[in-house]
Amino acid sequence: MQNLVTVIIASYNHGPYIEESIQSVLRQTYPHIELLVIDDGSSDDSVARIAALQASHGFDFRTQRNIGLTRTLNDAIARARGEFIAPFGSDDIMLPERIALQMAHVADKPEVGICAGNIQLMNSDGTPYAVKRPADWYLLRQRIASVFVRADLRHVSFAKEDCTEETLADLA
Repeated sequence: MQNLVTVIIASYNHGPYIEESIQSVLRQTYPHIELLVIDDGSSDDSVARIAALQASHGFDFRTQRNIGLTRTLNDAIARARGEFIAPFGSDDIMLPERIALQMAHVADKPEVGICAGNIQLMNSDGTPYAVKRPADWYLLRQRIASVFVRADLRHVSFAKEDCTEETLADLA
């Protein structure tokens, strides 16, 4: 039996992007995915857009007053059923093979707790985004955006030479 992967999408005022983000998770080739979507007090049309997709696809969707990304992710992680957890941006798009590739990589490696890959930044119209930030910021962001974590890791952190230790949820 294949392991369950929980994908968590926390959304706040991402109406123009949320549908494609959710649909990209629903299009994954890996079949054992639990999708948790949380709207964190949006004031745009995000809730209506998510509710329409939820009615068609039956994923877990909850709304709440705005409590911020870190608390929202922590609450969702606490109720996730998957052996692996993939926090995912509500304005991001997953390529169809992402979860399958990451699962294939970690399948026979119980010592691997985190698996990350590259990302491609793009504008809202889908054209490639010219990165104008320092290279170290870009490298850090691409690792966080595509992270895949074993659920039994209760605290994920890392240190960067010029900053203090931060949790994964604080950087997502």
